Amino acid sequence: MRILSYQNHADMGTYADAIKLAEQTGTKPDVTATRRVGNLKYGFGLNVEQVIAKGIGVFGRLGWNDGKTESFAFTAIDHLAETGVSFDGARWHRPHDTAATAVTFSGLSTVHQQYLAMGGADFLIGDGALRYGLETISETYYSARLVDWLTATLDLQHINNPAYNRDRGPVWVGTLRLHMEFGRK
Repeated sequence: MRILSYQNHADMGTYADAIKLAEQTGTKPDVTATRRVGNLKYGFGLNVEQVIAKGIGVFGRLGWNDGKTESFAFTAIDHLAETGVSFDGARWHRPHDTAATAVTFSGLSTVHQQYLAMGGADFLIGDGALRYGLETISETYYSARLVDWLTATLDLQHINNPAYNRDRGPVWVGTLRLHMEFGRK
């Protein structure tokens, strides 16, 4: 089990200030127009991992942040819950491989939702037509060590309400990741 807490002090705006400014000026809200040095964004996280049998593990994650201040790193998530299971490849004679599946539910604070619904944009999302819904991602991947220095991962995600918009998706996203590592002993 791991517990995380954080505080970011940065040049950030707040969604409430952006909404207020937009209402005063008759424009779309712009969180970047309300940036102040030293604004605070804080949050918490919990990660739990447990082996339940040889080569089989389960995991879960919870996360929350204040949802009031501008998002600018990783992605736009104010709260999330995730659970999944992973299997090592020893069962099928591939001990360095991993197969896993997970489901993630993520959401936005009420003020963040309102900001986006009014036409605001953050660093990743916002098209002025937000009809809010939880973003739900079902993900399955297989990671295979091809040679000592090269691992390939195939990943497939099914996303409901991408970017928290019930008018978008669902979408399927497939990826291929290659990881090269040299100098391993």
